[in-house]
Amino acid sequence: MTSINAEISLRECTDWSIRAACIVALLFAAFGCAAPDIPLQGGTGAVISPAADGPFFPCEVTIQKLVEVDPSVDPIPELSVLTYLPQANLTPACDSVVSPNRPLALIYHALGQGPEDYDPLARRLASHGFVVANLEHMDNLSEVIPFLDEELGVFLSDNVALIGHSAGGELMIDRRSQAQQAGKTVRAMVLMAPRVQGDLIIPRYSLSGVDAFLGLHWTRDNDSATWGAPSPANGGVRRSVFRIYDRAGVDFDDTQSLSLSKHFVFFDFGGHNNQNVPGVMAYTTSFLRRYVLGDITQDRFLKDMMPPQTLQGVNRPILQQHEEPDRILLADFEESGDVPAAFDGLFTEGVSAFPPAIFAFSDPFSPHDLGVLRFSFDAKTEPEHKLSILLTDPGVETNGMTHLSFRIAQEYDPGRMQSRESLSFRVGIASGGDRFVDISDYGALPFPVLAQNVTIAQTGQVVDATKNAMRTYRIPLADFEIRNPGIIQGVTFDFSNTGSVRGERLNLVIDQVQLTR
Repeated sequence: MTSINAEISLRECTDWSIRAACIVALLFAAFGCAAPDIPLQGGTGAVISPAADGPFFPCEVTIQKLVEVDPSVDPIPELSVLTYLPQANLTPACDSVVSPNRPLALIYHALGQGPEDYDPLARRLASHGFVVANLEHMDNLSEVIPFLDEELGVFLSDNVALIGHSAGGELMIDRRSQAQQAGKTVRAMVLMAPRVQGDLIIPRYSLSGVDAFLGLHWTRDNDSATWGAPSPANGGVRRSVFRIYDRAGVDFDDTQSLSLSKHFVFFDFGGHNNQNVPGVMAYTTSFLRRYVLGDITQDRFLKDMMPPQTLQGVNRPILQQHEEPDRILLADFEESGDVPAAFDGLFTEGVSAFPPAIFAFSDPFSPHDLGVLRFSFDAKTEPEHKLSILLTDPGVETNGMTHLSFRIAQEYDPGRMQSRESLSFRVGIASGGDRFVDISDYGALPFPVLAQNVTIAQTGQVVDATKNAMRTYRIPLADFEIRNPGIIQGVTFDFSNTGSVRGERLNLVIDQVQLTR
């Protein structure tokens, strides 16, 4: 006869009195006893830094489900989950009952890594109030979640965050429905340099049932999936994490709608196993605080591009993209093969709209899945170059929106590799008169990153590969000093003064001009 037992083995609590206290803490949950909660600050007041530990102490435990197949031998672990519990007091001993009703964060590791390699990230998240479980690939969410619910009881809320790195990211994409079937609400998903299938089936990457999505990517990663290397099994079609971001939350039958909040943070550093780099941990923490704990003060890092304190002064530029379902689209190019009539034709040549395709960029290592407006001009021979979006008369009501948002990128041009100039330009809003702001006040548009002589891991190719992420600019409407903040007649992009870039042809792509909160 087979019997199933539950055992808790503490990897760090070596003192027996501490070990007993930890088990007592778990028994509170097992019998449904509620412990006093410790509220997290920062929901409406002071900002809690995501770059530092939070107000909880992470207690590390390994929870095992044992199967006894023969009374004469030791039980065999059927399931073993490395878990971090947020203790109520900042003490080195696991001697205080964990706060009840905590969200669960589940982490799948990359190939070549193990659950223990995510300890720093897990500790950081536990210190901010999450119960964190580092999983093996064979641990299905349909088994792990009910097991943790049974063992931790009142400790857990119905909210869950899913985190996957490389091959673990692909697992999270495929298994997210298991979390929903286990009765959890997937408040957030974080994919770090995820492995990508070549076909990029739309329903698979739409991330249905996920409330918010964060993609983290490093430019000099040599992993073939994240570089967008050709997939031989799919006719040479390139794979790219950009395309996961592009498809997340989009109904391709109605591209005006968006089902989730999504962010993409693009770090300029190399390697593949960067899950414990301070910036990666900081943005993961900030994102989960915002979309799982509801801490709106984290918007300053996620939307307004204020770097967490550990990133200041570090020579690693960050590009961000983000979209919210609550928006008013002013211009979008997902279904257009021509320049929309809303554009006034001030560009005389080189203006074209790219419909959704494998390569919306001419840069082959930046295979976005977007339709974009692509245009080109010479800063010396074409001194006047403005692109204006003229909206329908009498204009568009802002309806409480507070920011103008758009995505833009320079395309890679080998002729400009020596200068690698960042680009400055002006953006204006027509509202009873034009009011312009200088984009350099919000960060000049960087030249694409080029990683030279990179060996693609799975193919052995040696390539010079550009990584060209579009950047989201999010500018407060108040900065335009518009006379009538309720009505906008148009938006103008003025490239007449591009800084030191002269005599070189510039290729730009732009998309999703919108009003947001």
